This record gives sequence, structure tokens and C-alpha cells, in this order.
Amino acid sequence: LVKLFLFLFGVAETHVRFISFSFSLVVIYLAYKIGREWFNDVTAIIAAFILSIHPYLISLSARGFRAEWFTTLVLLFVYYGCVKDAISRRRRIVVMGLLIGCILLTRSESLLMVAGIMILNPLFTNKWNYKMVLITIVLGLSLLIPHLYSIYKIHGTPFHTVNIYTRFYANREFSGQAGFPTKEELATEGMYTGGKITPAEYYFSLHTPWQVVQYSTVGFVKIHLTMPLYFALGKGNLKSIEHELGMLKSNPNLRKLAVSVKQVISFIKKDWLDYFLASLFLVSFVLGVLLIAFSPNRILLVYMFFFQAQTSFIAYLGIDSRLTVHSYPFMALCCGYSIGFFTVLWRYLMKLEKEVCLIKNPQ
Repeated sequence: LVKLFLFLFGVAETHVRFISFSFSLVVIYLAYKIGREWFNDVTAIIAAFILSIHPYLISLSARGFRAEWFTTLVLLFVYYGCVKDAISRRRRIVVMGLLIGCILLTRSESLLMVAGIMILNPLFTNKWNYKMVLITIVLGLSLLIPHLYSIYKIHGTPFHTVNIYTRFYANREFSGQAGFPTKEELATEGMYTGGKITPAEYYFSLHTPWQVVQYSTVGFVKIHLTMPLYFALGKGNLKSIEHELGMLKSNPNLRKLAVSVKQVISFIKKDWLDYFLASLFLVSFVLGVLLIAFSPNRILLVYMFFFQAQTSFIAYLGIDSRLTVHSYPFMALCCGYSIGFFTVLWRYLMKLEKEVCLIKNPQ
């Protein structure tokens, strides 16, 4: 797509940025469409609104990365896999097979995500059976295999790209230890220096099973808390608050406590709208997850789990958020669902109160 666009309009940095910006708009539309068909209009509108004003997504859309394209594929994968009803089984298989192929060609490490969701689909929806799942996965892999073969011919392994990224994170975690480059070597030779290391070796040879579970759990939570908290991040206040707390810890007294509290309040007052939005969306996201867990559309939570299956572990160590934004539309749907739910509940209670008043005071 990028090559075609640049061929038609010329090679320029602005053109690359325009492509990612265009797909960011598609992401907002698809999130709205899924929210409307899967839940209701209120959920869809709120989710689209959150995505349209999210500070990180706005800045990311102008950087020219593939995150928006990948998010678009994931949204289409969910829409045609679980949401859309008026489609024949044969067409669903073909469309989903093509989407799986595109997802894996964009990020081959997403195989676990795709396989997990497809295997569980028949358990949560009658749109799928395991014969359909098998055919769809085979079709998707048939698009990926030629690419893996070309990598194998060049590098001697079809998983060269994944191994390179694994080396990056291994060096980041274990630099200076036996068998790994020192920080000085990484500074001069780059973060990818060193011998081959596979994901299996990185996860299960360099970490205990408990560490894998612990790091993945903490990373998963970090990913999903970061999305709503982005509204309050980047203000420069966190370091100031940490400084105030450090001063209070070194010299604890009531006067210093009062000064620190006053300083923190001043930070919040200065950017009160950002902190309000961060708090609102954080609370609404948590409540949305709880409400959806007891709704017919609880499969959304299963999707959210597998969306970050390949990123949760490394998120514990620190990860560029662009590798996790494909979950943001579904987090926004959780926020929209809870806000919509309590809005409808509040209207119902107000209506009920008026009816009670009319009964008590008939005119």
C-alpha cells in the first residue's frame, strides 16, 4: 500500500505520514461501526470520541508508522469474525483468511494472537465451527509461507525477524551479564548485537515459569492502564510530585506535608481537565470490563487478552506504546459501554422518580 501510494503521488515524508493519518481515521470509523452493531449507538459514539481526542493516538497518526494499518486489520478481523451477521460462511472464511494473512505479514509475531482467537471463536459464537477455523487458518498461513521462505533463503531461518527483535529485548534486560554485550558495546554496536536467540529461549531458558507469569500479568495491567492515563501524562508534573515526595520523606513534618499537598493540588488545578478525563476513562474502563464480563458480548474480553499475548511480557520491561495501540479501540468500547450503561440507568431513575412524584402528588 505504501509503495503504491508513493508510486502514484511521489516519495515524500509527508506522504508517508498521510497514509498513517488516513488509517487513523479508518480506525475511528471501524470502532464506531463495531460499537454500534455490537452494543448500541451511545457506546459507539463515546468510543469514537475517545479515540479522536486521545493524545497519544493523535501524535502517533502523524509519525508514519504501521500501527494504524495493523489496528485497522485487527478491527476488521473482529468485525468479520464475530460482529457481522449478514455474510455467508464461505465468504467469511475467505475474508478472514485474507485478513489473517495480512495481519501475519504485517507482524508475524501475532500468530499466537490469531490462533488463540480463532480456536476460541466456536466456543463463544455460532458463526464458527472448527472446520471453518481450520480452513481459514490454512488460507491465512498460505499467504505468510512464501514470505517466510524468502527470509529462510536469505538468513537460514524463517523466523529471523522475530529472533532479531528477541535479541533486542534480551540485550535490554541482561546487558552486562555473562553471555550478553556490555552497555558500552551496545552503545557502539547497537541493541541488536549478539548471537541468535529465539523467543522460546528468551522466555523459558532465561526466565522461570513464575517470572513469565508475573511479568506478563504486570505488563498486561500496565498496557491497559496506560491507555486512559495518557490524558494526564506528558505534563511534566510527575517528576515534580516525585521530588516533593522525596523531600517529604527526607524531612517529614506537618509543615512540609502541607506544602507538598498544596503543590500537588496546584498541579492538578492547572491541568484539571486532563486529569478529569484520565480519571473518568480509567474508572469507566474498569467498570466497562466488569459489565461486559456479564453481558452476551463477553468475547470482547477474550479478544483483549489475546491482543496483547505477544506484548504483555516485554511491557513489564518497558515497551513503545505503538506496539499495543491495536487494543485501544476495544478499551474505548469498554469505556463507552459503561458510560452509556450508567447514562441510561440515570435517565431511567430520573423517569422513575418523576412517575413516583406524579403518583404521590396527582394533579
